[in-house]
Amino acid sequence: MTHKTPSVLLAWVGATDLQAAGVEDAPRKPRGPGPIAAALDALPFDEAVLLDAWKGDVAARYAAWLRGRTSAKVAVRRAPLPRPTDYEAIYRAASTAVDAVLARGDVSLTFHLSPGTSAMSTVWVLLGKTRHDATLLQASPEEGVVPVTIPFDLTAAFLPDLLRARDEDPAGPLYHGLTDCGAGGFSSAIGEMGAKIGARVSLER
Repeated sequence: MTHKTPSVLLAWVGATDLQAAGVEDAPRKPRGPGPIAAALDALPFDEAVLLDAWKGDVAARYAAWLRGRTSAKVAVRRAPLPRPTDYEAIYRAASTAVDAVLARGDVSLTFHLSPGTSAMSTVWVLLGKTRHDATLLQASPEEGVVPVTIPFDLTAAFLPDLLRARDEDPAGPLYHGLTDCGAGGFSSAIGEMGAKIGARVSLER
């Protein structure tokens, strides 16, 4: 008997998914079933592991809606974040979720880039191009569900070591803050981090 490797889709639950399911209010309901449901409609996944950073039970209600339209097993994994663009927290949550799936044995991984924030998509790409052999895909009403090809290798395997260095270096923290630049660029990052740990800014430079 040929053994079939279980196929698992991992994705953050995004606003478009909630709105398409009628779980979250929207000025105008999105076209189509949303990125996650579209992927489950198009491809024969055995399971979908959904990372939930939302407050309340909206992701659980979304999962109940999703189970009513797919034969795949749907699991929700709570992943609260300080901010939806906190790269470090997103990396930790996504990496832990992937490790939990792999702990079961041999599986085929797919990371969905469309749901959630751009920071969430970026972390999936980093994980898929460095730590894990995973398929990347995206979905839209215009193009449907399509694979994503990154035409170069990334050397971001140092990222876990960088995160650990902050907490485990015996000489003290290697760094004290990490944030994205935000819409305001460097000024946004400096203001946000400076409010927490202090900063000295030389405007003449």
